[in-house]
Amino acid sequence: MFSIFTLYQPENRTRKEVKHHVIPAEPIHISVLTLNTWGLPFSTTKDQRFPVLCNEIKKINADIVLLQEVWVKPDHKKVVQLCEYLYSTPFGIIPYIGRYSGLVILSKFPILNMERINYTWDGNYPNLVKAALRVEINIHGQKVVIFNTHLTANMEVSLGNEHNIFGKVMFESDHEEHTRWAQLQTLTHHINKDVRFDKQVILGGDLNTGPRYPLWYQWQDLLKHRYTEMHDSMSYIKKVESTYNNDFCSRDQGQLDHIIGFGGPKIENSTVVFKEKHNMYFPFKKNKYKKAFISDHYGLLSTVEISREM
Repeated sequence: MFSIFTLYQPENRTRKEVKHHVIPAEPIHISVLTLNTWGLPFSTTKDQRFPVLCNEIKKINADIVLLQEVWVKPDHKKVVQLCEYLYSTPFGIIPYIGRYSGLVILSKFPILNMERINYTWDGNYPNLVKAALRVEINIHGQKVVIFNTHLTANMEVSLGNEHNIFGKVMFESDHEEHTRWAQLQTLTHHINKDVRFDKQVILGGDLNTGPRYPLWYQWQDLLKHRYTEMHDSMSYIKKVESTYNNDFCSRDQGQLDHIIGFGGPKIENSTVVFKEKHNMYFPFKKNKYKKAFISDHYGLLSTVEISREM
């Protein structure tokens, strides 16, 4: 007896295999800005410079901003308010020294978590004023790790070039080169942990070294021989002019501020910004208005390509 509920069973047919071609998702492009703000705790010009700084940051409208030397809590509060970014890292719990050593990250994208990477002096003693700040950011559904750091000051840059006797003596006997090397090794170790877990990493900040300095090549040699995956995935713009403000130093000191990709991100281009003086109001000076730079550093702005995971 035929039932209307009898299911129609089609005859077996030989199926041809169909190859599906996976089309890679379009990469994400973001802009990243880094700047050492020269926000020393007792600077007499911060009140004039920081509002101008935030106004210029808003004009550039970078997706992620990495700032160094925002040392005191009132300055951190001012920067966060005036720059008007949706997400920012907190100041910390200790005035001046601060939990995050003057490091601030501003982002248009959600900051998922945050960690301080501790440094030492010469590899032996705790360093309370220099550190790295590590955050994970959700960029259109793609998690990206951001490191913002400031290594110990380069005394040659701080005191002048080799024609300046103090600069020459300090550079040739600069024990802080050992400190920077220890800090750079610590930073490399932490970045490598993320790269090994297939995370995309962007490093930015003031490394106080660059292609003009022996330490830079010592670092490259370390990456090549001990951190091969990091070395092979490293992306940065090699020919960028000095990011140190030559109004405070008598000649080009080489690139000190960097934006570098590891584990996938590609630095497509980089531009030195904040090179112009701005008219600022100084109430404590005889001539109230004076043209001045935003900082003793210029800024570095990079376009970064990030792979979108399938």
